[in-house]
Amino acid sequence: MTKLAVYCITKNEEMFVDRMMESVKQADYIIVVDTGSTDNTPYLMGYFTKKDKRIKYHRRKENYGIGFTRNEGLRLVSKESEYIAVCDSDDLMSPHRLEKQLKYIKKYNVDFVYSNL
Repeated sequence: MTKLAVYCITKNEEMFVDRMMESVKQADYIIVVDTGSTDNTPYLMGYFTKKDKRIKYHRRKENYGIGFTRNEGLRLVSKESEYIAVCDSDDLMSPHRLEKQLKYIKKYNVDFVYSNL
């Protein structure tokens, strides 16, 4: 089981996907769930999955809503990792976010951390 996974949701975010993928590269495992993109997002994700074996891409033809998709992604990623971070395709992670959050979780023995930023 990997130590830290990042889970991302995307839909028609071709202009953000490359920056998002660059920002999550510090993770041990990355799952991206696409909720029905009709732009070049699937093509770009194909590039990333070939380039980096830590990245798994799941493309859905239909969008069942954010709640269903979050739960689906969490089920997928929880099989692969002890720790999970969320970063949607229009988000960027700061370079040391995962390192700092993991350190905090271990130091204070908490189950969940978040930011309001």
